[in-house]
Amino acid sequence: MRDYRTRIGMGLAGAAASVAVAAGLGLGAVAATPAMAADWGGTQPMHRLYNPNSGEHFYTGNTNERDHLVKVGWRYEGTGWVAPAKSSTPVYRLYNPNAGDHHYTMSRGERDHLVSVGWRYEGIGWYSSDAKSVPLYRQYNPNARTGSHNFTTSRGEQAVLVSKGWRAEGTAWYGTSAKAAQGPLSDAYDPRAASPTVAVGSSIDPRSAIADAASLPDGTAFTWAEAPDTSREGTAEGTVTVTYPDGTADTVAVTVTVREKLMADEYQPAGRRLVVKQGNKPNPHCALTNEGDLPEGTKLSWRATPSTKATGVSKATLVATYPDGSSDAVTVTVEVQDEATFANSWATMKFDGITRVYLIKVPDGDSAANIDGYFSNADFPSAKDAQDYMESLHRVWGYDISRYTVVGPFVDAPDDKSWIPVAE
Repeated sequence: MRDYRTRIGMGLAGAAASVAVAAGLGLGAVAATPAMAADWGGTQPMHRLYNPNSGEHFYTGNTNERDHLVKVGWRYEGTGWVAPAKSSTPVYRLYNPNAGDHHYTMSRGERDHLVSVGWRYEGIGWYSSDAKSVPLYRQYNPNARTGSHNFTTSRGEQAVLVSKGWRAEGTAWYGTSAKAAQGPLSDAYDPRAASPTVAVGSSIDPRSAIADAASLPDGTAFTWAEAPDTSREGTAEGTVTVTYPDGTADTVAVTVTVREKLMADEYQPAGRRLVVKQGNKPNPHCALTNEGDLPEGTKLSWRATPSTKATGVSKATLVATYPDGSSDAVTVTVEVQDEATFANSWATMKFDGITRVYLIKVPDGDSAANIDGYFSNADFPSAKDAQDYMESLHRVWGYDISRYTVVGPFVDAPDDKSWIPVAE
């Protein structure tokens, strides 16, 4: 069975396919004749699952597939709708091996087009009701590279997503007249309280008071049912209402620490451009130029882990949480390179095992292999000293390496070069 935890970047075929799907190649299927227009063989509950890492919703009638996905980290959101066991109108299931994304359609034309640009046809996922009693609405997120489509029986959920920038794309297919048993999202999620520290007299974003806000469904709203009193030092209690796209909600009690003076007022993390190999997880400890200047015990984390499934440049938010509980957020540019580009653009020079790592940016037209060994017996206290050494090699020996840029050193860098920081 496919390991759904593994996601890699979208290739050209996947990107073209997404554009084609977004453009709407048609949601219709061949219309059933009056003699054909009938469901038969009973009904089939369709399970709805959510991947908090990729943002994809997945739909299946197979309980074994559902249970496997839950085991590897997907969240079960109940029964999305009830499908007929059989009808004259199949819904086709396709998979993009580059983006790790699924798509579903009644349209043979859309199915065949996606297959022609690299998607894999996985057969009939389920059947649409010929009686057309329960419409499944389709929405498209133009900003997402994976999980870009959502399907729901709920007009309320569709309205919330559209208000957040999704596009309504009409009816995708139909369920039976049997009432869909999709459980409320408030039963599928259990948001956890964070422990924020703020300055006296400051206001608090209710989202920041929820520790796992980034893993909740797109379109979830956060409001104060009771805002904490920050007018004096000490601790203050508050209650956050977490409202999901289907209209159900959870309430979360939070405790806020209020201080007169915060470490966040004394320090300011500085972000750098981060270059990452496609499919690897960016390391937050490599995203700052001045981590060593922050107080001991500072924790770095992504507000939402940057996606590296597709090549390109995006922005991400890094949060530095200080020992006193206060925090700063800094915007970081993340560039995702495919494996070939990455391998030919960077060389790593190590000293004392993995204690010190120098990262050498290779200019266009050269290869990282050309500088292997230049630093085999050298050790330098700074990147500038390493750069000076490279330039001396050029002057004394004629090596054409003066255009290489040294960035570093960095501590405890992984051998596989799954991250590469680059100065802005």
